[in-house]
Amino acid sequence: MRDKIIKNANEKWKKIADNWAQLGPTAKPSREEIELYKAISLIELSDKTKVSAVIMGSTPELRDMYYEFFNYKTKSIACVDATKDMYYAMSRLVKSKNAKEKFVHGNWLNLSKYFKKESIDIVYGDHIVSNVGGKETKLFSEIKKILKKDGCFISKIQHADIKDKTIKVVPAYKKLQYYAIKYKKNEIDLKTAFTHFGLYLLFSSYFLNNKNEISFFYWKDQIDKLDYQVKQNNNRCEKEILGKCKKIWWNWRDVKWTHYKKSVMHKIIENNFYIKDEVMAPGHEFSRQTSIYRLKKH
Repeated sequence: MRDKIIKNANEKWKKIADNWAQLGPTAKPSREEIELYKAISLIELSDKTKVSAVIMGSTPELRDMYYEFFNYKTKSIACVDATKDMYYAMSRLVKSKNAKEKFVHGNWLNLSKYFKKESIDIVYGDHIVSNVGGKETKLFSEIKKILKKDGCFISKIQHADIKDKTIKVVPAYKKLQYYAIKYKKNEIDLKTAFTHFGLYLLFSSYFLNNKNEISFFYWKDQIDKLDYQVKQNNNRCEKEILGKCKKIWWNWRDVKWTHYKKSVMHKIIENNFYIKDEVMAPGHEFSRQTSIYRLKKH
C-alpha cells in the first residue's frame, strides 16, 4: 500500500514538472521575483569567495539564477528533494546544466542528516514552507542548524493577507468569467489567465475553512459545476482557461497546503530567524500573498 502511495505521488510530481513551463507567476518565480532573489543574494554573497549553497526543491528558475550569477563562487551546491522524478524532470527545464550541482534525495525536515552543522552559507526556497504539513517550526530549525553563523535563508513564503481585497471570495464561475474577459481583451495571456484563476481559488479557499489550509478541495462543489456552466455559455476564452486548469491545476484537487495569516507566519519564522527583509515583486496580482524574505539566524 505504501509503495503504491509513493508511486502515485512520484507520478504526480513528474506530471507537474512536465507542465511547469505552462505555469505563470507566482506558481513559479517570475522574472521580477528572480531579480529580487538575485539582489538579496548579492547582499549576502558579494564578499564571499567559496560559497556552499542549498536549494530546497528543484525549481529551475532558482537553479538558473544561481548558476548565472553566483556559480563562479561555488564550493558546493545541492538541491534537496524528496522525489527523484521531480528533480530529474525539472532538470530538463534548466537553461544551463551545472556540473557542480548535486542532488540530495531527502526530507527537508532532516537537513542536518545530510549537511554538517553550520556548513552552509545560503539556503534558497520557493513556496516550500506550505509543503511540510504544519511542521514549519521544525523546517526552520533544520535550516538554521545547517547555516553558518552569518548564513542566510532566502525564500518566497505565502501567507494570507486579510486586507487584500483581490482575494474577496466570489463564485468560481464569476471569477472565471473575470479572467476570460481580460484574456479576450488581450490584457493578459492564457498562461496568466489560467494560472491566476487557479491561484485565486487556492488563496481564497483560506476563507472557506478554519484549518489554516488552502486547497481546491474547498471549492469542490463549484469546480464540479464549471464544465456545465462553461458549456452552457459557449465562450471560447472560458473553455481555454478551464481546459488548462483541468490539465494542470486539477491534478492537485485534493491536496492541502498550510496557510497562515501574515502575523502568525511571522511569529513562526521568528522562533528561529530575524526577518531582515520582506519584499514583494510587481507584475502579478498575488504579490501581497507571496513575499520574498531574507532571514538571518538568531
